[in-house]
Amino acid sequence: MPFHQLGEFLAYKARRAGVAFVEVDPAYTSQMCPNRWCGHTGRGNRPTRDTFGCASCGFAGPADHIAALNVERRASAVWAFVNMPNEPAVESGLSAPRAGQPDRIERRKPRASALGR
Repeated sequence: MPFHQLGEFLAYKARRAGVAFVEVDPAYTSQMCPNRWCGHTGRGNRPTRDTFGCASCGFAGPADHIAALNVERRASAVWAFVNMPNEPAVESGLSAPRAGQPDRIERRKPRASALGR
């Protein structure tokens, strides 16, 4: 099965089940060190197909496990960004969309009482 088609099937099934689905860019996840203080990325970190060894800090492990850790970290960052609370509508002069309306932000005109009249 083509990889893109698998992703489409997963997204469809997740929507149908009401489960969140987040896609992340997998580029260089198997070459990047998951150590928070290192993060070194390079081909030298993969001495063989199955092993990972960071050339900078020495962190080592199975390559697939390391890639999965990096994908998880990217997904966590995307998830946090997607679920960020919106700034309060009163302070910004923006109104939240109403139920059944498209997700767009509309500018509200300030009320006369807000202008000090």
